[in-house]
Amino acid sequence: MSDSLKALLKVQSLSKTARARVPFYRADVSDHHRRKVGRPYPKRVPESSPMTGTGMPFLTFWADVGGEQMASELVVDMNIPNALVGHNFVHGTSVYAAGMATLALLKLCLKGHGVPTAELDRLTPDQISLQGVTVTYLLEFGTEGELAKFVSAAEFTAKTFRIATKMVDSSNLTITVPLRGASTTMYGKTDFSHCAVEDPAVVRSLKAVAARTARIEVYLQGHLLRDRNWDTIASWKGAYFQGRYEAIFNEFVRGPFRCADLLRTKKPRAAALVPLTPGQASALAAYFNGDALDAIPQIADGETAMARSKRKSKLKRALLKKTRIDIGIPWREHQKLDSVYLARTLTYPGDYHPAEDLAPHCFCRASWPEWRRKLETALQ
Repeated sequence: MSDSLKALLKVQSLSKTARARVPFYRADVSDHHRRKVGRPYPKRVPESSPMTGTGMPFLTFWADVGGEQMASELVVDMNIPNALVGHNFVHGTSVYAAGMATLALLKLCLKGHGVPTAELDRLTPDQISLQGVTVTYLLEFGTEGELAKFVSAAEFTAKTFRIATKMVDSSNLTITVPLRGASTTMYGKTDFSHCAVEDPAVVRSLKAVAARTARIEVYLQGHLLRDRNWDTIASWKGAYFQGRYEAIFNEFVRGPFRCADLLRTKKPRAAALVPLTPGQASALAAYFNGDALDAIPQIADGETAMARSKRKSKLKRALLKKTRIDIGIPWREHQKLDSVYLARTLTYPGDYHPAEDLAPHCFCRASWPEWRRKLETALQ
């Protein structure tokens, strides 16, 4: 089950009487004389999950209906595992289940504000559009030490490739890789303060698993979802069978970390240098020696800056293909990379399935039918 969704729910299908019960807060833009000088904007409605009591505020946009301002759309940015089961320590990956849970939780909130059940039946998955999706992959390690090794390797690789912004807070290291239309974040979870699970034994077990589990969160922005026709709940119903989750992992996790390149940490043996041209071999020797590549004849002889840049790129591609060495990375850093370990570790893990005794307390494939039944019962 996806960790979080940003979803827009249209409520225009409700009757005028029902729409009048949908709450919305707005703020007016005024000058120092309290005169309205700008368009009003929506403010968050402070809402709590009817299942766990955790916060799930939303914005309400409005429209004129017969001269009266009424709600037209709700926008919620929700952590679904927290809202449904009280924690997000470990959980499944299904965006479809997360979308259905989001719709049910929003309908329960509206029911609490007096919208009749018969009216809520008009709100269907077709009236939700996904504005952002976080697909979370969990890599469970045997020990906390193994998790720390993975995070450290990922940090060094991201820093060496210059692909990441690094954030260090008081409790853990978080690696964030900004991408086009998306971002990938890696960390080991250490903040357990938002847990709403009451059974202390269950909490201890969940914490123990989470403490040795790496979280890899791929956030897909709204425009990317729309471009790929992934912005509806229905579009995710067959995502597993289509191989979409694995494709997302390969594109946004393995791709930026260049797992397919398997970069070397030792100089190639003589036999590996046979396929090189004399120019490539001399360039590689200069690289190992720490010489500036722009000064070697194969590049410096270019008549223009553009020509020299193209020569350097061509040489870089050829040496990467033939030797698995990226001459754009200084050799002293190249030697410290552990691409083989990272490529072996960063493999698509599939959907996460908690242990049998913990599954009923998690948002996952095994427990989803029961949680869905509870939501439907609450709505009735």
